[in-house]
Amino acid sequence: MAVYRPWEGKVLEHNEPFASIFKEAMEKFAKYELTTLEDCKNFILAKYQIYGIKQKLSLNGVTKILTCPLNGGFVKCDLWELPLIKGQHKGLTSEQVYYAIQERLTKSAKPRLRKDINLDFVLRGFILCPGCGKPYTASWHSGRGKNYPYYWCKTKGCKNQHLTILREKMEKAFEELLKQIAPGKKTIKLATAILKDLWQKREKNNANYLLAKNNEVKTIERQIENYLDRIGKTANEEAIKIYEDKITKLSDRKKELEGEIKKQNGSAEDFGTALSIVMQYLEDPINIWGNADYKKKRLLLSVYFPDKITYDRASGFGTARFSNIINMITEKSAPKKSMVEIIEKSFNTIQDYFMRWYPHLLELENKQQLLAEAGPTVSQPGILTMNNEQDMTQAAA
Repeated sequence: MAVYRPWEGKVLEHNEPFASIFKEAMEKFAKYELTTLEDCKNFILAKYQIYGIKQKLSLNGVTKILTCPLNGGFVKCDLWELPLIKGQHKGLTSEQVYYAIQERLTKSAKPRLRKDINLDFVLRGFILCPGCGKPYTASWHSGRGKNYPYYWCKTKGCKNQHLTILREKMEKAFEELLKQIAPGKKTIKLATAILKDLWQKREKNNANYLLAKNNEVKTIERQIENYLDRIGKTANEEAIKIYEDKITKLSDRKKELEGEIKKQNGSAEDFGTALSIVMQYLEDPINIWGNADYKKKRLLLSVYFPDKITYDRASGFGTARFSNIINMITEKSAPKKSMVEIIEKSFNTIQDYFMRWYPHLLELENKQQLLAEAGPTVSQPGILTMNNEQDMTQAAA
């Protein structure tokens, strides 16, 4: 909120407890601790209840909180079409957190589960009609003494409008599609070994990066001490104000650096766990589709297929697009050298894929059981446990 101070004029000031609530929600969303907008909404509303705040919040409201430039310490003027400018006020989060949130929001995310969706139709909303490109709806139709489940197009003016497809026919065809793309166990083992090896090498290279950041923190600390000494030795108010501004900027930079260091120190263990858990899930899509509950099946759709796919009543499913990691592990005859090259080129994208999906799996499964099955992923901070050549050779065998 804006307040007026005689010595500064009108300035923005945090409005508590909303500022603290939004700050925590934004930071958790940036770190994937809150995985969806719905999670953010529930988290904020739970905090509201603690503080006795009787205020509603929509998903659109959550999006505004996460994307508002002021919350990141920026100002923006749409009228003049100017880029984000660093404001004079202190944002709720650091620039790094704000940009991480914007990056997350621009990427594909898990579709939110509609509360009114019919649990009898797993593919509803995911399969597209080839005539109009809109998702099929689904419902039960009565006839000959009992009800029959159908998928159908409801788009007005579409050539396929009201033409029905038996649920059994479409879902059996989808099962056949999964059988075609189901990865081989040897490919899964080889891909896992290569990913661990590349990650370990990156972590070793990352040591120099951390050293530079830690040195920068020490330099900033010395600069802050220097300015504090100068403040104590002068009575000039203008000079004191300049020194205080410099100290504030240096302190903000120090916090950003400490956040980066903390993130890098914990990233190896996070990635190792994510890799093990998601690979377990990808290994047997047929079993998941045949035996899992509704939510797990819907998650399987999102994990394997970044885009919705078309289904024609006559010719069946159209060509599906897969993420890099799915294309890689479903190529059963891919040579080891080729796979290494693919992973090296797309490592950042693949890394983001694992970090994005494993919180959803932990949410649906028994968390402790999954972590136990994943096994030890690091032997010491920042270094993955793996005998490189031996593991990769065994996986390729």
